[in-house]
Amino acid sequence: MGDNETKNKIIAAAEELFKQKDYEDLSIREICQLAGISIGAFYRHIGSKEQLFKIFHIQLGTEALKILFERTDSKTPLEKIPIVLNIYVDFMIYFGYKFVKYFLSLSLENEAFANPPGAIHTFLKDYIIEASKNGDLNSKYNIDYIFNALYSSLRGAAFNWCISSGKTDVRSDYSITLDILLNEFKNK
Repeated sequence: MGDNETKNKIIAAAEELFKQKDYEDLSIREICQLAGISIGAFYRHIGSKEQLFKIFHIQLGTEALKILFERTDSKTPLEKIPIVLNIYVDFMIYFGYKFVKYFLSLSLENEAFANPPGAIHTFLKDYIIEASKNGDLNSKYNIDYIFNALYSSLRGAAFNWCISSGKTDVRSDYSITLDILLNEFKNK
């Protein structure tokens, strides 16, 4: 088995387990068993559980950007704003509250997870800037205020969803908040 194939098997196994278990409860042994590899192979290809999560995080970012470009093609900046935020919600639902809970805790501890370079949040800011330049946004709100309101409301929805152990409808809850905020920020 090649290096990339082994690494991909590890990441795929971890993805399945991240959806089922809290990060702290997930063992390298479980990942290896599901991937069908030895523990030695895990350490040779990945290094540690923390490094695995970083690799996984980077791959998620890459996948999210691919989806973002597909969904925003030929859209106006104002149309792109809810799309980028809904991609976050899609990923939250796909991976589940346990994964999101761990990711949020990492964001508090490590700035790289809070705002990784090239992340979707960067595109959110860019779309807000473009929409503002196009005159689509109310000039009484500055760009940073709009960005912070939209981004922090999404994180708040994620936090509330995690507190409820994923029992609330995060998409519906956030859609209401997003609609209210966008209606306030749009130039009427």
